[in-house]
Amino acid sequence: MSAEIEFRVSGYPPAKGEALSMLGVGHSHAPRVRTLLEAARAQIAGQDFAGFGRGAIGLELTVSCPDDGNRSDATNYLGGIADVLENKSLRGAIEHLGELGQVTLYENDRQIEEVRYHWQEAVEPSYRIRLWAMGREGAVEEAGAGREPADAGDGQFRRDALSSRGFVGWVTFDQLRGGELSRVPSPGGVYVVLRPITEAPTFLEKNPGGRFKGRNPTVPREALETNWVSGAHVIYIGKAVSLQRRLKEFMHFGGGRPIGHWGGRLIWQLADSDKHLIAWLETPGRAPEAVEAELLAAFRAEYGKPPFANAPHRFGA
Repeated sequence: MSAEIEFRVSGYPPAKGEALSMLGVGHSHAPRVRTLLEAARAQIAGQDFAGFGRGAIGLELTVSCPDDGNRSDATNYLGGIADVLENKSLRGAIEHLGELGQVTLYENDRQIEEVRYHWQEAVEPSYRIRLWAMGREGAVEEAGAGREPADAGDGQFRRDALSSRGFVGWVTFDQLRGGELSRVPSPGGVYVVLRPITEAPTFLEKNPGGRFKGRNPTVPREALETNWVSGAHVIYIGKAVSLQRRLKEFMHFGGGRPIGHWGGRLIWQLADSDKHLIAWLETPGRAPEAVEAELLAAFRAEYGKPPFANAPHRFGA
């Protein structure tokens, strides 16, 4: 396994930030994706690079460009590059990339454990990427001991991957209350609740959800901690005969009304529940419960257990 690789690319880096998958043919940064992959392929061939496998790695990015307001945020650049250089075989339709779709420097961007970013002023935009092994091969496999390998269902539950699958919306519950509920379709389908960050949460002592039939929705901290899925963005997967009606019930329950939306109640005991994003997918011709079951099975394969707020009773919650 190679210990380090470094190369320079002309132009601006691909940056995350659109709902459309950056690897999709219609993304505005598709030309940047191809340029990056071409540069990586040339460097791999030039130094007989064997890749980093699944070991822990570091990523350094230096962006050189004019200070004219066209530069994206560091996090968007880093996230874009990390997605492009990982194994893309499970990323859906990438046939338009041809042989470039096979350019892989590491298996999964979760392997990146150290990040460095620099910007320097220059007349013409370019950027330099350096990746290095951190001397802990197999760290990803060790972290996933007792469950499927880390690339089983790799990346299926990130926002860009879900958007590529057809999930739309990406609104908060406050936005639904403010009028965005009218955007939600009436037909049946499935929906997800996504937490934009993966840092450890702060749990509330009292759940503000409604007391349906007098039941207290508050869950003990021990159960919340046991249910938590480290590293996952999706915290709940649900189904609905009518998406609009179901999400209306969900938001009213979270607002304290005694509505019968007992499923997913754990999300209201997260201190940052106002920042959660909801997206939905209509399932014409398919039973929503069947699609939900497939999503839950894929999530289990990737993380080893259901999303945080699904099936809370398994730990007495």
